[in-house]
Amino acid sequence: MLRQASSLALRASRQNSTYPFFRLTQTPARWQGTEAAGSQEKAMEKLLGKELKATKVTVEDISGGCGSMYSIAIESPLFKGLSLVKQHQLVKSTLKKEIAAMHGLTLQTKVSPGQ
Repeated sequence: MLRQASSLALRASRQNSTYPFFRLTQTPARWQGTEAAGSQEKAMEKLLGKELKATKVTVEDISGGCGSMYSIAIESPLFKGLSLVKQHQLVKSTLKKEIAAMHGLTLQTKVSPGQ
C-alpha cells in the first residue's frame, strides 16, 4: 500500500513538472572549450583593431578558460583628448554584443604613442 502511494505521488510530480527544465538552442562559446574561447579572444582583438584603429590590442580570458571574464588592453589614436570614462565607453560600445555574454571585464586604455 505504501509503495503504491509513493509510486502515485512520484508519477503525479512528473506530470506537473516542467521537465526538461531548459533547452539550449545554441551552445555559448564559453562552454565549447578552450579552442572556441581562443577564437573569441581573437575575434574581439580583430574587431577592436578594425573599429578603433588600435595600434596594440590584447584580449585575455582571465576566467580560467570559460570565457566569462576578460582583460582587455588597447592603445588607439582615437583616445586622444578623451577622458578615461569616454575611452572605456568607446570600447564597451564597440563590444556591446560580446559583453552581453560576459560576466565582466577589465579595461586598460591608452593613447597610441606619438599621437
